[in-house]
Amino acid sequence: MAKQKGNSSKFIGTLLGIGALALGKLKYVLVLLKIFKFSTLLSMFLSIGAYAIVYGWKFAVALVALLAIHEGGHGVAARMKGIPTSPALFIPFMGAVVGLKEQPKDAKTESFIGYMGPLFGLFSVLIAGALYLLTENPFWALVITIGGLINLFNLMPISPLDGGRILAVVSPRVWLIGLAGLIFAAVSFGGVLVWIIILFGIFTIWGRFKQERRMKELSTRIHIYDTWRAKLEMQGGYAALVHRLNELEHSSSLSKTETWEREVLSHMQYYTELHTTEEGWARTLDELEAGKEIQRWRDEMEPIVRYYEASPATKWKVVIAYVLLAAALGGMAEWGRILMEAHQMDL
Repeated sequence: MAKQKGNSSKFIGTLLGIGALALGKLKYVLVLLKIFKFSTLLSMFLSIGAYAIVYGWKFAVALVALLAIHEGGHGVAARMKGIPTSPALFIPFMGAVVGLKEQPKDAKTESFIGYMGPLFGLFSVLIAGALYLLTENPFWALVITIGGLINLFNLMPISPLDGGRILAVVSPRVWLIGLAGLIFAAVSFGGVLVWIIILFGIFTIWGRFKQERRMKELSTRIHIYDTWRAKLEMQGGYAALVHRLNELEHSSSLSKTETWEREVLSHMQYYTELHTTEEGWARTLDELEAGKEIQRWRDEMEPIVRYYEASPATKWKVVIAYVLLAAALGGMAEWGRILMEAHQMDL
């Protein structure tokens, strides 16, 4: 990248000053940016100024334009899905972000919104490619390369990057692949931002792991309840329930599933033991607290199951679209690198 010439000590002092300001006053700057009516433009100009100190104003403008087009893609996609967004916020040396004011209704919607950012990013790189072909200015070769790499990096399959949001509809487990790739990149090439993304990715994966564990518990408990509820409608069902519960309570070691079964059966027995006949037991369970508890479990589980529901055809379409976009961005980045070599430029 073309670096601005000048006194090196003054340059280092300026950078240290910016770093100290960012560390000490960042939260106040962000609050002020949110208050300003033109927060997006203000944060854009601040980012351009920060990048210009290091890379020169020309590249700074191009870099912020690439980020703006990328985030614009997310904003357009969100509006297409009827989801309001907050104004884009540009953060020097961190990138830019457009916040969603509402959670997408399902993973397919989230995938679409995530995909449109890198897709718009591809359009911006293609524009830079056309400008290079028209002018043969090596500056556009640099923009092609940087634009391709930024958007390609965003396709890493880990949340909070776009790739993680795109492929979540296929399976959130792909985040593990993205995490491994990011750790390899961080160890090989370094970069504070990469480690920050890794930390966010770990928290996201851990949250999803706990969610899946809770889903398994709820589905098992509901299955146990439904099974024994059906048995209660049969002759001898209550006696069978008491016998099974007695076995579980006197067992020296129980699996996690058996522990859940013991808790559910104990709950069911509590609401049936006062009845002298088996008639109406199942109906009474549904009407009393036992049935209400099961309904709460169903209500907790249903939105999560529904969020990640997608047909195999949809999943294949997402994978194919993802691979094609990654290939296009990778090809543009490689073309830019070749052009830079031809002009004897270095990143």
